[in-house]
Amino acid sequence: QSTDDSKKLDYAADAISYLPGKTQFELWSKGIKLGDVITRVSGVHNVLNALAAIAISQEAGLTFEQISNGIERFSGV
Repeated sequence: QSTDDSKKLDYAADAISYLPGKTQFELWSKGIKLGDVITRVSGVHNVLNALAAIAISQEAGLTFEQISNGIERFSGV
């Protein structure tokens, strides 16, 4: 469990890595690391978009595995 106050938000991205063709980050929710997320789109705005999609998807009842798989397959509009 995280003791860092910034990770006590409803949803937060930490340890963001911008790699060729993808972005990877740790997903935190209320101080608990839910897992690692990989996107095939880069840029901080896409990390924020992914956080919004994750929040909505969890509220809809999807599992973290379903959500992270969907986000990893998304290649942009």
